[in-house]
Amino acid sequence: METKKNMQKVRHLAIMLLIGCIVSVSTSMSFYYNTLIGKKAKDFVMEDQFSKEHSWEKFSGKPTVLLLGDREGSKFTDNWSKPLFARYGNTINLVAMADVSSVPFFLKGFIRGKFKDTYTTPILMDWDGETVEYYDIQKNVPTFIAIDKQGIVRAHLSGKGTAEDLAKAYNAVQSILQ
Repeated sequence: METKKNMQKVRHLAIMLLIGCIVSVSTSMSFYYNTLIGKKAKDFVMEDQFSKEHSWEKFSGKPTVLLLGDREGSKFTDNWSKPLFARYGNTINLVAMADVSSVPFFLKGFIRGKFKDTYTTPILMDWDGETVEYYDIQKNVPTFIAIDKQGIVRAHLSGKGTAEDLAKAYNAVQSILQ
């Protein structure tokens, strides 16, 4: 009889611990995911691969989508940028930004040249990593940031640019266009 009661107590305790863990994880993930939503866009000044300087001020006042990525993530940027540009054209600023903060200083010219050879549209090059860190980019996939006319972050997504990713992105863009 005593053993049966102890087993019930242990089972009850295990269930309570499991529920506590689930609540804790879901709350912390929700907090982590939404930390950027509602924040002001980060001020920045950086050059593209053609050594032309760009600042956040140039893009502010118009709905803006930032596509940020590291080297591995760049493989998927066309999955995001081409459909977004085809759908929204010049109604939004579509800004590509590369995390090149891990590149040694003596290779900067070489990397800039590779970007010139590969991309005809400007890619902002974040050499110090401050902007990509602020926007909490995910490694190996592009990060999509939707910023409204007032300069407030309204969406933060990451992924390979699947149909599901794009559906979320389209909803986010619609919200910043209003």
